[in-house]
Amino acid sequence: MAQLLAHRQSDISCGAARGLHTTDISKLLKVWQHRFNSRRQLRELDARLLNDIGLDTRAAQREADKPFWVA
Repeated sequence: MAQLLAHRQSDISCGAARGLHTTDISKLLKVWQHRFNSRRQLRELDARLLNDIGLDTRAAQREADKPFWVA
């Protein structure tokens, strides 16, 4: 158990050393949320609306199928 706690503490220290700050994590979560919401909304558009924004249904589907953590 002590080894596990020491390992977790070292992981936290490594994260701090890499510059992971609460504000960075908050920004990342906001980006992920924006991607998730945008892709969900894209999935709901019909072919006419997709055409208005210059996408075909296949391109929209490919984008909508991406996980939120992928740009």
